[in-house]
Amino acid sequence: MSKEVIVVDERTGVISVEQEIVIIDKETGFHKGLPKWPQLIIVGDKVSKELAKEIIFRTDEFLVDPSSHSGGNNKNFNAFYRKRANLESLNEMRSHDGHSWTLPNYDKVDHLYKVLGFVKLQYIYNNWGSSCFAYGPAGFCSPDGDIFFCHNVGKYPEVKDIFEDFEAIAKAFPSLNMKAALYDGEECEDDTKFVVGFIIKNGEVLMTSTDMNLSNHTSEIDLDAVFDARMSDTTGMSELGLPNEWYEEFSARVKEAVEQTHREFIKKIEN
Repeated sequence: MSKEVIVVDERTGVISVEQEIVIIDKETGFHKGLPKWPQLIIVGDKVSKELAKEIIFRTDEFLVDPSSHSGGNNKNFNAFYRKRANLESLNEMRSHDGHSWTLPNYDKVDHLYKVLGFVKLQYIYNNWGSSCFAYGPAGFCSPDGDIFFCHNVGKYPEVKDIFEDFEAIAKAFPSLNMKAALYDGEECEDDTKFVVGFIIKNGEVLMTSTDMNLSNHTSEIDLDAVFDARMSDTTGMSELGLPNEWYEEFSARVKEAVEQTHREFIKKIEN
């Protein structure tokens, strides 16, 4: 059981009882073990819709990925978006032993990320642009600005990996105020136990051994209803989680950055 401490607000004089948070160092936190697919719960202060749009644009990999394998199963839309954003121009033809295929020029893709200020994450995600997830588009920041996540991450993540993802997010968006926790089982299990927690605030990330009871937070979304709707959808539209005007704006921003990337690579060759 966690301890409680009495806190007095110096400005208002209001007295409250709060949970005592025990901060742990990286060495201690990174040595904690995780299963193949641990549940990650993230809760945080809601952000403005404009900030949510920017967070999604800079963390949803589908929006900047030239690969034909990126995104969900709505292949027609995926190809349409990549063409609008001129992402296809970052692909190159490869051949070997009579076989040909296309692959992204990863040097150019990395440069595109730098131009856009894209935050590349390993396990924490926003998949709103095009998602084949069974429960539809999802991520730690919704288009409405809600900060909430309760799904599995993996496979086989380490605490260090999750910490580094949070560090990248905190650095890019220092105004975010979030708490998170990893558990020793999947979200479908009832008897999971807390492993380690994270506090993300003012651009910094701290780890804690205190169970902040984040498992008490639940989504208001009826996941069964979402799943049933996804299974009955034959158009693929349920895989698209953003407003149409966002796709237009995002594709235009990416196209401009792609063209800048090509220009800067030509300058490198000329020099």
